[in-house]
Amino acid sequence: MAERRSRSSPANGMVRLAAAFAVTALLSGAAIAQDLRELGVTDDEIRNQRRVTGNSITFCINADSLMADFERDLAAEIATAQLLEFEIAEITTMPPTPAYDFRLGLDDVTIFRLLANRCDAIMGYSLLSAFPNWITPSLPYLGTPTVLAVRSGEYAGLDDIPRARPIGTRSATLADNYLMAYMRTLPEASRWERVFYRDNGQLIERLLDRSVDAILIWEPAILAYEAAHPEARIDVITTIPFAIEPSQFVLALRPQEQFINLGLSDAIAALTADGTINRLAIAHGLLPAPGP
Repeated sequence: MAERRSRSSPANGMVRLAAAFAVTALLSGAAIAQDLRELGVTDDEIRNQRRVTGNSITFCINADSLMADFERDLAAEIATAQLLEFEIAEITTMPPTPAYDFRLGLDDVTIFRLLANRCDAIMGYSLLSAFPNWITPSLPYLGTPTVLAVRSGEYAGLDDIPRARPIGTRSATLADNYLMAYMRTLPEASRWERVFYRDNGQLIERLLDRSVDAILIWEPAILAYEAAHPEARIDVITTIPFAIEPSQFVLALRPQEQFINLGLSDAIAALTADGTINRLAIAHGLLPAPGP
């Protein structure tokens, strides 16, 4: 189901956007078209992509993502800043995105078809993901860290955890890769056991039932779990002895929409500078509230 909202559209905004849309080309380019054909996309699909028209934009949001409500509000702010009417279209994934997670979980062909037929911009695309040449990212709108979480009062840092005790990570993540690389620098007798889990919910449950002594986890997952389970006693340790790149999120657009992307990125930069995005992220529990 799509949700439509409107904003006032002064004449200067219409002229500016009309000019931007007018120079937006549908040509995919020979290299892009060839890559899409190799994925099984037909020439008709490549030729018959939707055009962005008028003074309206459609944002697609993963309805199951932990960030969905934040992204709905952010889409409204971006559209307002650009004097656009906008539509929010919810997309779902199979299997659904797990609780306390953001993973989009769509294959490249599905993402292409969404952009070609339904979405002007897909929200929640991780900048850590590999971008095919037929997707162009906006300026990042949110960065969120990976943290070390332990049961309250048990440990002050990673080096306090006994080496024989297990540490939980989510499989196939940067956090797990960096932990593994760090442990390779230690003598074998000084390494922790790594235990893999499929999603953030499982990670938290295994921490609380004492299956593991610590977990490396996306910080918003911990914040959301604590909000839903105030009885949970979890300490978050943000300083760890190896760097993990934060998860940064962007809008995914088609490369032929570079002028639209420029406008959306300008709005993101302005909303970052004036603190709007930070306030929204805190209000939706994606960033911790500042201390007293």
